[in-house]
Amino acid sequence: MVQKVIVYLSGILLIGCVSTKMNVYKDPDFSGISYRSVIVSSDLQGLGPRGHMESHICRELSEFDVQCQRAMDVSPPTKRFPDEQQRKRIAESGAEALILIELKDSSSEQYDYE
Repeated sequence: MVQKVIVYLSGILLIGCVSTKMNVYKDPDFSGISYRSVIVSSDLQGLGPRGHMESHICRELSEFDVQCQRAMDVSPPTKRFPDEQQRKRIAESGAEALILIELKDSSSEQYDYE
């Protein structure tokens, strides 16, 4: 189940990308474990893009019967929390896992023809 979700998410994130580099590590100690409740966190700049990305991933995960919360709802981005308080908020959310999405680099090219 988790493997299907990871493959599905990878496909969603790669749509529209010309080239992508993805690093994945699967801890053998967690093989066969499935998660039913997660928090999705994106490092996109701006509340709009970040909220859109986190919401989109949560909608996609709901198709796999995974309960999903946006990180910006668990820990509002308008406030800074000490690490300990941040961990407490995550633990109190009931989530079993945290999905981190990082945008490492982006670019686009525009061509004008006369």
